[in-house]
Amino acid sequence: MANEDFEMRVLAVDDDPFILQVLQLALTAMGCKEVTTAESAEDALHKIREAAVPFDCLLLDIQMPQVDGIELCGAVRRLPQYKRCPIIMLTAMSEREYIDRAFAAGATDYMTKPFETLELNARLQMALRLNREIRSKQEVEKALAAYVGEKDLEPAVDIEDALSFEDMPGHLDLDAFRNYVGQLRVRDLVFGGLAALKIVEVGAIFSRMKSRDYLNFLADIGDAISETLPWEDCRFSYAGGGYFLILAVNGARPVFENGLSDAIQGALDDMDLRYRDGERIMPMVVMSDVKSRSILSAAGSEALIEAAVKDVELKIAGQTRVRIVPASAARIKPALRVYH
Repeated sequence: MANEDFEMRVLAVDDDPFILQVLQLALTAMGCKEVTTAESAEDALHKIREAAVPFDCLLLDIQMPQVDGIELCGAVRRLPQYKRCPIIMLTAMSEREYIDRAFAAGATDYMTKPFETLELNARLQMALRLNREIRSKQEVEKALAAYVGEKDLEPAVDIEDALSFEDMPGHLDLDAFRNYVGQLRVRDLVFGGLAALKIVEVGAIFSRMKSRDYLNFLADIGDAISETLPWEDCRFSYAGGGYFLILAVNGARPVFENGLSDAIQGALDDMDLRYRDGERIMPMVVMSDVKSRSILSAAGSEALIEAAVKDVELKIAGQTRVRIVPASAARIKPALRVYH
């Protein structure tokens, strides 16, 4: 039965006409407003560029002639209006190589064939939620632009927002990160551990910054994490509220055992981060203990993340937070970053 609240414009791409026919029937039955199909990456890009209104969700097969679905995913992500559009890979390929490549290219989720309509419906519900969040933020920013003018417009950012950073090795947006962790569970792929890292007293920092400055500040924290991690075997995400989530895969658990938290803190200490008035920002980070596969296997990715977040909160609550500039800071000339 069609769901009246489930109206989306979906583009399905597969070189198998039978799969496209099945998808069209299933998506229409679910209440999708419009279902467009394409049998190749070239055809898909043409339909994307010619669409009067951007599609709300893309379903991409991987194995296609000439240009595969992962390459297509990357090409779509480079289009400004598709930076956050949900992209679901729907493929027969279940090997970790394809999963890693797909998420690295910008996929939001990953399903394997043969698929069940209930599972497809659940993934599309996730896509619908993402679209509503995107539209809500766009409406807020449009209203702000009308009030203050485009020149002075600051992004609509809340401290609890989960944010995404472009061109940052190892980074996934939060929904993709959750779905990637879910793949490790259902496919029994190599899992090295997950930890949460929190910026201590992030609320005080947020309160002193304009939105754009705060986004730049978080991007600097993300850069410090990305540059410290062996990102080929690690993934991380910003979950909002000052929390970063760090995942080790493919036997990379030792990264947590070799002073990762101290290494990230050292990278931040080497950055000369400042408020607009010139006062130096001294961000302190605290990391949870590493959470094991047993939690993931028993209770799923959300329970795993919640356990890591709870652990880091307990650590912060139990320590005295005093920041001392390391002696080495007086002997180096760190990269000056003033937010303005």
